[in-house]
Amino acid sequence: MKKFLSAIFTLSVLMAIQGCKKSDGSQNNNNNNKPQPTPVGAPTGTKTSKLIPKTGGSITSADGKLEIDFPNGALANDDTISIQPITNNCPGGIQLAYRLGPDGTKFNQPVTLKFHYDDSVLKLTLPGLMGVAFQDSSGTWNLMNSSSNDTVNHIISAAIQHFSDWTEMDEASIEPDQGSLKVNQKISLRVSQSIPIEQTYNTAQPLVTPDNGATITWSVNGVTNGNSQYGTITNGPYTNGIDNVIYTAPATAPPGNKNPVLIAAEVKGNFIDYSTKPYQHVNKIILYSRIYIFDGGYHVELSFEADSVNQSGGLWTLKDKGSFDVVLADGEGAVKNIQNSDISIGLISNGGTCNPSLVYAGAGTINIVDSSYVAVNPLLNNINIIFNSLDQKNYVKSPIFGMQCPGDTLQTSGGGLGPPFPGYIQFNQVDAIQTFIAGQYKIVVTPVK
Repeated sequence: MKKFLSAIFTLSVLMAIQGCKKSDGSQNNNNNNKPQPTPVGAPTGTKTSKLIPKTGGSITSADGKLEIDFPNGALANDDTISIQPITNNCPGGIQLAYRLGPDGTKFNQPVTLKFHYDDSVLKLTLPGLMGVAFQDSSGTWNLMNSSSNDTVNHIISAAIQHFSDWTEMDEASIEPDQGSLKVNQKISLRVSQSIPIEQTYNTAQPLVTPDNGATITWSVNGVTNGNSQYGTITNGPYTNGIDNVIYTAPATAPPGNKNPVLIAAEVKGNFIDYSTKPYQHVNKIILYSRIYIFDGGYHVELSFEADSVNQSGGLWTLKDKGSFDVVLADGEGAVKNIQNSDISIGLISNGGTCNPSLVYAGAGTINIVDSSYVAVNPLLNNINIIFNSLDQKNYVKSPIFGMQCPGDTLQTSGGGLGPPFPGYIQFNQVDAIQTFIAGQYKIVVTPVK
């Protein structure tokens, strides 16, 4: 995959690089380019384990976002391989990161990682800017110098030689690359850096180095520096070594076909692509951010709790939660900022001689589906939200419990598919917190000031 950006590609570097010389690709001794370590990601979601024979096989994460393919002979012996989703602390990281185990495992020949990404990812980046990275023992993220991106099936793949924490990532982006903003409010934007390539696969030079300076032109919905209808871009403060720009939302939300607004950063300069031989020059790249402008709205929090569920001879607690925003613009509504969490299950007690266990937790009963319809009723002064939860492709698997009795094999129960919650929500347009109880579900609606 052709790489376009440098490991030192921040806005501040681009503005200050005028006096630098072109690198020959053999080394990079600028201490300002030294990558900074990040915290290790925290486990989130369901861990998946599978015995992979030395003759080869494959394993897929519980969320279906990551596949690992092992060719014959990659493993010296049969081994139990695990995939644990973790929070993503990689600069430019996309979706979750994954901890692959046993940690530190090295292979006799490369195995293939296949990251499945959503269609929405391609609306915020360029395929050539996407890559695969891992975190080393020092906490530093390293970008693989070779990967392939299937934009039809939305799969980015890389051949790797060892296990650690891995993710798919953008080599550069506008931060933030998406969001929502109330009319007249401001947000700081910047062009974000990428990370260095893995030194064991290539030398430590950046893949692309700015040569003799670069300029960035910002626009909003195609208008340079924006205007009163779409919002404006102005110079921001220079903080922590980074130049920022300030986007100010317009006084009224743009019409539906122009909202969210498309903010673009067009970077022009003389860049060197070290991934090609002979080296080639790239003169322009464009990065995007989409910001939805709203007049008002509501924050909705959902929670589910079951105190004593009897399964597999044990009593369990089940807890799940999620949230989203309903933003209102030009008399219409939209669902934004969806946050889902996997269900939390804990064993309270075991009343028998058999051992109960949790085999699979899954997403839980609350799984807010992105595709939805929001109807604002001015006559009844309420808001109706219909989620496409009844479509079977959005169904979620129930938890699977196990029970192991002395002398017997593991017996499992549960795991059936069902529609996620919510399917439909209605609440009034009032300037006060509203709380609804529906069985074991609790819904809290808070106005956005």
